[in-house]
Amino acid sequence: MGERRRGRERRAGQGEWDRGSFRFGPEIAYVGSTILDVCKGIRGKTLLGGRQQGGPRAAPLAPLALLSRSNLSVFQDAVECSGRDPPGRIHIIGGLERFGLSRILDIWKLSQPAEVRKKLNLEIEDSFIKKWEESEGFFGLKEFAQCVDDKNLQVNLEIEDSFIKKWEESEGFFGLKEFAQRVDDKDLQGKILMVERHRDNIPQLLSRIQSCHVGQESLADFLLGTVHQAKGLEFDTVCVADDFVQIPSPVTGALLRRMNVALGRSAEDEWNLLYVAVTRAKKCLLMSRSLQNLLTVAGEHFLQVELLSEAGKDKDRAAVTCCVSGCTNSLEFSFGLVVKKLPLARSDGSQDPGGFLCQACTQKFFGCLTPLISVPAVKEEHIQL
Repeated sequence: MGERRRGRERRAGQGEWDRGSFRFGPEIAYVGSTILDVCKGIRGKTLLGGRQQGGPRAAPLAPLALLSRSNLSVFQDAVECSGRDPPGRIHIIGGLERFGLSRILDIWKLSQPAEVRKKLNLEIEDSFIKKWEESEGFFGLKEFAQCVDDKNLQVNLEIEDSFIKKWEESEGFFGLKEFAQRVDDKDLQGKILMVERHRDNIPQLLSRIQSCHVGQESLADFLLGTVHQAKGLEFDTVCVADDFVQIPSPVTGALLRRMNVALGRSAEDEWNLLYVAVTRAKKCLLMSRSLQNLLTVAGEHFLQVELLSEAGKDKDRAAVTCCVSGCTNSLEFSFGLVVKKLPLARSDGSQDPGGFLCQACTQKFFGCLTPLISVPAVKEEHIQL
């Protein structure tokens, strides 16, 4: 123990750091380290996992934790899980009340025409949302100017001004939407998008989510929440949503550098959020397609070398087609080893079935190392005694 500690101190003095975690095994640790290396340029730290099995290809264990970047995605997951047959039991990380279903309902009420609200007796309870029902046009603008403390706007109210005219034409729900965009309130914008996306189904969906929600995590089939809410927590299985920074395919280091420039000051935060989401998993990590694209930058294609006999099992040595998309070549049985792409399940439910690579596609991935998987021909020579 003392020697291990002294070794860490020596590496620390040389600018190298170990980051040990007994929450997950080496495969999940590798994904986290790749984010640090490729996205943040942190190469002096090594994220170490424990000895336990698990990783991106492990079998999922219930309950599944679906971690998202935004509350909008959490709501979509809740709608999907509660709409299954039979309905899934869900638990919102941090609590249902904190998620704000009542505010979503009030925003939906605000989106209804005034005569409809009156006819159906749709009373808005949220005090903030109620202000937008009562203040419209000029008063909505005045309320907005006071909220953002815009002194010039408070005194310059010429109706010819194009920005001001929007407030004359938009009231209630549209005024609230304008406000949310102006002050860049992501949570409020997300709730408005929920209402716009589901419209008249909102009351029914909210009721369904409430009926499927359970108070204890151990009773749930699905744990839903944002990565902010999941900080400090850990789960057997984590599904990383596809609403984090989008990484296209094919991706290169130069593209990631351009993305960091485009993200500006938020780049550090965005990569940190993705890192936190990945490192909440203990045994199984279901990655998004975007995260899988990121791993290709580090050269991870989920390939392994097997005996050719494995590829021909149960096929009576029939032709086996290469699994690479767009390739129609068949495997050549004259070689002793073959490269296999491992199957991979993603967080959105899609799957990469994997398969075997032909000699030409193997050359693309392994280059000059390709001959190593072939069996050298044995030349027989007669020795004269």
